[in-house]
Amino acid sequence: PLRPRWARSGWYERATTWMGAQLAEMGRPPIGPIEQVRHWGISALMRVDTAGGRVWFKAVFPGFAHEPVVSQLLHDRCRGAVTPVLAIDAEEGWLLLDDVGADILADHPEHDAAAVRRLVEIQRAFVDRTDELVGVGCRHRPFGALAQELATVLADPTVLEHVELTASRTTELVVWVDAAATELADLPYPDTLVHGDFHPGNVHVVDGEPVLIDWSDAAISHPLVDTLTWKDWFPDEPERTAGVWDAFVEAWADVCPVADVTRLRPQLEGVIAAYHTVSYAGIVIELEGPRRVEHADGLQSFLAHLDAAVPR
Repeated sequence: PLRPRWARSGWYERATTWMGAQLAEMGRPPIGPIEQVRHWGISALMRVDTAGGRVWFKAVFPGFAHEPVVSQLLHDRCRGAVTPVLAIDAEEGWLLLDDVGADILADHPEHDAAAVRRLVEIQRAFVDRTDELVGVGCRHRPFGALAQELATVLADPTVLEHVELTASRTTELVVWVDAAATELADLPYPDTLVHGDFHPGNVHVVDGEPVLIDWSDAAISHPLVDTLTWKDWFPDEPERTAGVWDAFVEAWADVCPVADVTRLRPQLEGVIAAYHTVSYAGIVIELEGPRRVEHADGLQSFLAHLDAAVPR
């Protein structure tokens, strides 16, 4: 049952037939072959050049089943800030997307702050509309529930195949996360939409403006959840990571004073690391056995960040 749909007989024919029908209806017939770009455990990507420009097809695994509908909602509410959605099939987990070019933010540090501001604009737009997010399948993942979620995944046999933790250290991590989350509850940030995998490969620069792609990990949580994912991209550029943190806290400074969040930054970064540990553990658990190694490194990386944050 964990075998990806795209690894099953008949899937390719169904998917490409759907692509062709959608493009024909839009008046954008293909002018070249459909290319299979990447098929792995969590998604399958294809692309095709059409009379109206390049189009991308994405299929997601069940753990990301909400992505098509979330992407459609964001396209409708935040046009220009996210990848244009041409069509979806929510039951199949399919998206058809307009091309946004190959110019990624990783190559444009001068746009880092603008990308953060763009994400915060989207987050603010949903502060009072989290019911819409729940309605399209986004989970609410409050920090207050994180310690129990962490304890659950760190006891899972599948996860334990990919991490090395003693029982006593696991207990220390869970207890620390619970206490830190309680401290962080005093900060007045609202839970809202989080991207969940906000890094400079998931932001494209189009005509000088940031466009956010790939909402697979979208959820409802603390808005600063998206600060930590930059660290592993730029391990040798701490000033760039610091700039992203500064842009986030400044963009929310009218809600929470910078001095207040800075005082609790160690607790916040540790809890955020726990959040992403739980995310990656969930992915690893849902993947077919041979595919788990594809995301075990993410699990190990965020667990290492958490471990470093918690005193021994």
